[in-house]
Amino acid sequence: MAKLYSNLIKFKSGWQKWQKWKRGRMGYCSGDIMNFMWSLILDGLSVLDVYKEGIAVFFLTSFGLGHYILKRGGKQEMDLGIRFLSSFSIGCAALFLISYLLIWVGYFIPPLFVPASFLPLLFSLFVIGKGIWDGDFKPLWNLRAAGVALALFSLLVARLAFLKHILLPSYSDSPIHYQIVVGLIRPEEGGAANLSLGNIFGQYYHFGFHGLTAWLIAITGTAPENAISLVGQLLLTIAPLSVVALVYAWTKNVHGALFGGLIAATGWAMPAFAVNWGKFPALGALAIAPAVLAFLGQGLRVDSRNKTWIVLALGLLAGITLAHTRILVCLLLAAIIYLLSKKLAPSDELGFFASVRLSVLFLISLWPIHQLIFDFYSAIPTAVAWIVLLPFAFRSFPRLAVGAFFYILGCWLIAIAPPLLIENIQTPLDRQFLEMMLYVPFAALGGAGFVGVMKSWPKRAAAQRSVGVALCLLVTLIFFRGRSLLPNPCCVYFREEDRQAFAWMEENVPPDSLILISSFEGDGKIMGADAGIWLEPLLNGNTNKINFDVNWNSETTMLEVCSMSRKQIFIYAGGTPFSFNHSQLATSAWVEAAFSDGTTILYRVTGCSPK
Repeated sequence: MAKLYSNLIKFKSGWQKWQKWKRGRMGYCSGDIMNFMWSLILDGLSVLDVYKEGIAVFFLTSFGLGHYILKRGGKQEMDLGIRFLSSFSIGCAALFLISYLLIWVGYFIPPLFVPASFLPLLFSLFVIGKGIWDGDFKPLWNLRAAGVALALFSLLVARLAFLKHILLPSYSDSPIHYQIVVGLIRPEEGGAANLSLGNIFGQYYHFGFHGLTAWLIAITGTAPENAISLVGQLLLTIAPLSVVALVYAWTKNVHGALFGGLIAATGWAMPAFAVNWGKFPALGALAIAPAVLAFLGQGLRVDSRNKTWIVLALGLLAGITLAHTRILVCLLLAAIIYLLSKKLAPSDELGFFASVRLSVLFLISLWPIHQLIFDFYSAIPTAVAWIVLLPFAFRSFPRLAVGAFFYILGCWLIAIAPPLLIENIQTPLDRQFLEMMLYVPFAALGGAGFVGVMKSWPKRAAAQRSVGVALCLLVTLIFFRGRSLLPNPCCVYFREEDRQAFAWMEENVPPDSLILISSFEGDGKIMGADAGIWLEPLLNGNTNKINFDVNWNSETTMLEVCSMSRKQIFIYAGGTPFSFNHSQLATSAWVEAAFSDGTTILYRVTGCSPK
């Protein structure tokens, strides 16, 4: 891996020199996208080299568990290649449950946690080895499988490149995830989060993601802050595979299923953008939900009385619930919509004009959520392809399309309507969860529409290939802009200047000092606004949140700060848009700069009256 990385570096250097010469001779350069792609590949490969053990452990364990479940799960009819891809998502759902149980083992018998953590990996390796011996995977050795494997590896590398550009997980939720994970693997260090197994009944949280991350740390020794971000990108990699399983369960068409996975992976900013928000538990649940839904739906049709299937289904439901409780609302709604669609929609194909009319009505129904669609699902190439495919989805799979219509309608009614009627009400689905999960029904409709388009030219292979390639290119164009591949500056709180500041504070700030950090109010909660939010988790610092727009030149502010009764008080001003006002602090007579590096400045309160 290191040699390959070195050779790619040399190739990239030569490429950039040629592009520089071309720009100088011709006044322009068409290779900016290629330069971006080269940087992406190199960054991704370098991260892959750093975390190769953890990545291998995650995928091998997920695949082995998933292969076992799908093989033991009854008589479900499934293409072998689709089952291979679905194994990763199904196995991940099982891993959420297994790792959570292992955390309880470690809670009661701490010395057993690390040895026991190897059991799922060893079991999966045994399952994979037995599958190879029995010839389960032999039919997969073909050109299509090789192409899919290459595409998946490319997606993994592209996702891993994200980690090259962050020092710590993004946004204000991430320190909480860090504290929970540390509390699971080192209880004596993580108690400050107030979210742990010890008080699970009083302070319940979605521990599935944290249990899985702690399990990976136990095996590989990865630092908790790095493991959190790594698992997030691995979940993004398997998310489209879950969509593949769902589309295939409905259409029984391999090419439509693969296209649904492609558009889920590359077509929109979501679900990848959610990593910027630190929504790792929700991402974990959504990454596996479509595959679990497909498993349950197919099993209920053919294996509902099979005791083995019932046990496996309950285990998967437990795993996905541990990932995020809100996903149960989505699954319940999907079950209700499935039953309704069988009553409301015909099973036969619709006429073209009827399909167009329903498509127009569907698009109109999205108007109440048009803003979040414009924010995360408005890429023009993908939108064009999706709108073209929509009538074909209604035409060929009216029940699926009508079900998607009512599912989206139900989700946005649950998430958006109650707050309009009752202020500050807690809803089963919040706006951010809705923004994240829309990619699933959208991708399913895209996959169904792809099948419908291919049916329009049943005996014209050349036309099918041309249209198929054109659609694939359209939905991947937005991917190369990099919006979902690189961190968004809005949410990157911890930068190099902050790392230097933290190192200085660890050596120079007394443990009993109070540090004031910037915050803002959102969704009825007070949230940290810059790297100061990491002071408590990383340095065990005593912090107080103050609104970011406080007036530091006000005498009232000075009196409030002075009344906090600490020997030393510091003010942490980071470099985000919602950090404290640097210009006010710089001119305040009662504070002085104790540390400064770029846009990050630590101020010390030196007096409680103006000088």
